[in-house]
Amino acid sequence: MADADDVGRPDERDDGGNGDQDDVHQNRRRRARQGYAEGIPLDNLLRLLAGNRVIIERREAASNNEELVAHLKRSGMLTSDSVMRAMLTVPRGAFVPEDYRGEAWVDSPIRVEEEDFNISAPHMHAQLLESLDISPGDRVLDVGCGCGYIAACAAVLAGKTGQVVGVDTKAACVKLSNDNVSHLRQNSSEFSLTAATMTYFKHNIFIPSTKLKGQFNKVCVGGTCPEERLHLLLPLLEPGGGKLLAPVDNDLRLYTKGPDGKVKQRLVSSVRFSDLEV
Repeated sequence: MADADDVGRPDERDDGGNGDQDDVHQNRRRRARQGYAEGIPLDNLLRLLAGNRVIIERREAASNNEELVAHLKRSGMLTSDSVMRAMLTVPRGAFVPEDYRGEAWVDSPIRVEEEDFNISAPHMHAQLLESLDISPGDRVLDVGCGCGYIAACAAVLAGKTGQVVGVDTKAACVKLSNDNVSHLRQNSSEFSLTAATMTYFKHNIFIPSTKLKGQFNKVCVGGTCPEERLHLLLPLLEPGGGKLLAPVDNDLRLYTKGPDGKVKQRLVSSVRFSDLEV
């Protein structure tokens, strides 16, 4: 999974009349001053002034996975009970390379220099999983699987009747994902008894593959996809429809394909992801 950190949410418009606008603008300026005092980056301050919602959160290290997930739940960054159970079943620390384990319980991205990839922050993992709304029996594709964490959580959500495939252009990431999942199966009876069948392999997703085309009803893309290449990813969804979640430019977008083949899109949030490697 590529590095990601959300920098805002879609506009939340006020429905009040003109008499309420002064209060609205005063609240925005107050929130911006608060953000400045707390060291919020400039881009987030501008979004506050524009009326976008920005989560102001000091990220401190939890002592274990349970504390980390509880923090996400308390702060409102994790709302789905099923996603919460999946993240409790799949400890982030089990998927972070050993040299970086000290950062595993912090709600921040992790840069893995040796393999030149990033592990997204836990709150972003939660947002990706909740946006896809993975259900038992789903067939899920994780593009840019990185350490394998998102795919493993998706396997818990999809259950024994589901199927999960992870692909990456880096052989080292494919090996890391396979090793992490194998170790988790050996050490967690809950994961072993509940998770879907999983497969990881090396593949450039922009190269058409008959093995992948039309095989999935949920697709998670872990790197920024150029808008002009998005049409190459939509055929991964099965003919009957499905959902594809992808960062495009600075937007996290959810594309929903209906049974008639028509595609609708929705802005989920503003994000920063690394580019999807080809």
